[in-house]
Amino acid sequence: MKGIHNKKYPLKTAYFKNFFLLIAIPIFLIIAVITVIARHIMLSDAVDKVNLAQQNIVYSLNEQIDEAMIRLSHIVHVNNNQMIKLVEQVSRSAEKEKYNTMERLNEGLGYMIMPNDTITSVTFYMKDGTSVYIKDKIRLSQDFMKAQPWYRKALVHTNWVYIGAYSGPILYGNKYQNPFTLISVLSPNYLIDRMQQVEMVVILFKSDVGESISHFNKQPHLGKMMLFDESNQVMIEASGEEAFELPAELKNKEGVRKKGHHIYIISKIDKVGWKLVSQVDVRELLAYFNQIMFFILMITIGIFFLFYQFSIYFLKNIIQPVNHLIEGLAHLEKGDLEVRIKESGQAEMRDMIHSFNHMVVRLKELITAKEREEEEKHQAEIKALQSQINPHFLVNTLASIRFMAKVAKFEGIVNMAEALIKILSCSFRNSTSFYTLGEELEVLESYLFLMKIRYTDSFDVVFDIEEACKSCKVPRLILQPLVENCIVHGFSENEGIGKIKIKVYEEAQEIWIEITDNGKGMSEEKRRELLEEHSLESSKDRSIGVVNVDRRLKLHFGEAYGLSIKSEKLTYTTVFVHIPKTKGTIQGDADVSSDDC
Repeated sequence: MKGIHNKKYPLKTAYFKNFFLLIAIPIFLIIAVITVIARHIMLSDAVDKVNLAQQNIVYSLNEQIDEAMIRLSHIVHVNNNQMIKLVEQVSRSAEKEKYNTMERLNEGLGYMIMPNDTITSVTFYMKDGTSVYIKDKIRLSQDFMKAQPWYRKALVHTNWVYIGAYSGPILYGNKYQNPFTLISVLSPNYLIDRMQQVEMVVILFKSDVGESISHFNKQPHLGKMMLFDESNQVMIEASGEEAFELPAELKNKEGVRKKGHHIYIISKIDKVGWKLVSQVDVRELLAYFNQIMFFILMITIGIFFLFYQFSIYFLKNIIQPVNHLIEGLAHLEKGDLEVRIKESGQAEMRDMIHSFNHMVVRLKELITAKEREEEEKHQAEIKALQSQINPHFLVNTLASIRFMAKVAKFEGIVNMAEALIKILSCSFRNSTSFYTLGEELEVLESYLFLMKIRYTDSFDVVFDIEEACKSCKVPRLILQPLVENCIVHGFSENEGIGKIKIKVYEEAQEIWIEITDNGKGMSEEKRRELLEEHSLESSKDRSIGVVNVDRRLKLHFGEAYGLSIKSEKLTYTTVFVHIPKTKGTIQGDADVSSDDC
């Protein structure tokens, strides 16, 4: 009998190890270590948050720049430069024609940019100093636009899209206090503008980058964020005292850089050469968190002290007995009914462990008794089912022998007697419930010999047997009741010759036996009732043999095996016998072969 007690558990070991560390290390060292780690984690976490917010803004800005470049290129090049041609017509048309052309221009542009609402204005600057506006007119003068570096670059590198930006109200009646606008420009060459009248195509895109930076700067503990152009000029700055200058040594750097008491997170927008820069004041950031750390450390020390007092009691009286009980349950789950647990802990825990030990003992007794009861019941039921013999068969066979004697057919009498002896020998044999399928078929042939005499050859039997199946073990007398049912009931109303086909084959390591007759068949209701267990208690013998066989097969092999029936009224009936392929000794039976069968 196994005992489970006095075992060291990981929880107990881990606790006392931590307890030793807490006692051995001075409290001030603990506070210092926790403070250093916390400061590092908080600083790293703050930098990560700033970097994540910055990367999101950079990603959004890159997408908007891509869209601005693609939109402008699409407007200029679509439909064989149709928009450029329409603008040239507007520029040189009379007033009436100009109105119609502008309508076509607005309609064509509407198809290209709808339903996009980020485009605030499309402007075509002509070489003669005039301009053509589509959508809203901008507040910026043409001279201001021409003075911008991206405008000048576009004039030099024709057919290339350049991106600029403007921070501040750009439209008349603008409702936004501080919008940030992306400006996409392209100067068409003679390949696009055959008339060489258009100097620049300018598209203004509303961007939410300015709002995102402004929203970030409202969180002072995360620092300040500003946007610089390729010349390190401020494009979007923090308001008021929050504005800062980018140190000269960092103007060509990127990534996370530290200078003095500040950390700079620099991200480049490669397509335009801009830089998004965040400045984090380390002192301000850590001062904000130091107060929180102080209170956390004080609370932690108090909790550890209280936990120490409680854990001594808890480990000794509750956790260890519970662990013993859990391990005992694990042994029980694996089927170990010899497991026992030493009683320990509080009274409730002792009662629980005592109940567990009593439960295991009782469970073992019940399982043993149940197994013995089931085995006795199983054997008794099999013997009871095998003991059912159809008395009509014996009476009818003897009547046939008497008839043969009257007509002095001595040879027939001898054959009938031999067949009857073989059948009765197998019926009364007690040494084994199983024999080979070949022996079963020999008994069936003897039975068919007698039945053909009785019914004056009113039926024929055809065998289709796979040779390999003959050596498989089957319960005794499972085919005779099924064939008898075909002859007695299936052909009861036949006027012609009855046909019975017996087919045996192997499929997926299982044996299938099909017994088919061309008799009167049966209804669906009768087919369902035929295999119901209450048929065993019925006074009728039409189905008792079929139910007997089905029940014996299920008792021997399990509910997955047995009989099934398929029938069509006035046409045929097929009984399927399904059993596992079994050779050698069957459990509970001797491997016996007798010449009697």
